[in-house]
Amino acid sequence: MVTNNGVKSMRLTKLVYNDVLEMAKILVGLILKRRTRADPIQEMNQQMRDLFSWLCQGNSSSVLSRVISSYTPTIKALSHARQKALIFSHNKTTKTLLVAMDETPGQARLSTAAESAEIAMAIEGLGTTQIMNMPTPSAVLQCIDSCEIVHCICHGVSDHNNPSKSHLILQPDAAGENQEADGKLSVLSISNTNSARSQLAFLSACSTAENPPTGLVDEVIHVASAFQLAGFSHVIGTM
Repeated sequence: MVTNNGVKSMRLTKLVYNDVLEMAKILVGLILKRRTRADPIQEMNQQMRDLFSWLCQGNSSSVLSRVISSYTPTIKALSHARQKALIFSHNKTTKTLLVAMDETPGQARLSTAAESAEIAMAIEGLGTTQIMNMPTPSAVLQCIDSCEIVHCICHGVSDHNNPSKSHLILQPDAAGENQEADGKLSVLSISNTNSARSQLAFLSACSTAENPPTGLVDEVIHVASAFQLAGFSHVIGTM
């Protein structure tokens, strides 16, 4: 457990090796199913929740009863994030960027209106909100640097062969204008940005925290980690 004073360990006296081995096999099976989309995504998510709930069963002194779980690709990234003060809670100059893609070629239509309305209500009175409907990658990249909060409602893709090419699907830029002409806001382009104001990125898109290549399992290369590398202290992604 990482605390302000250092790293602490906790004994799990009821943890049995054979139980861990069995759960590890189930976890590997679920990961393989997710890659091949063998079962509906809702069913796989429920199976994953059931698996992780095992960590808390029958133990009132588990790690999860003492800590707040948070995602970070590395301890260094966590340390960097904690150096930035959380300013948007009471700051009336906070700027929020809302990226919405109702229509995406080759993908299911998204009902972004309801989610956008809920966000607007949640942050009412908290600075200004810029809504970008059907934006291009270059337009989003230009605005990220000046925003504390970024909320993306769109489709996401995890590249199984080259995770640095994983991306959010936006509106294509003009042909030949730049490397994002295909409409892909990629891990590489996001991580190359650097914003001193960035605080929170909420990625309401599939596969933004998915890292499929088994050979790169320790690298943590996906869209969520790209936003952290760009300077966002807090990032919420999905599997």
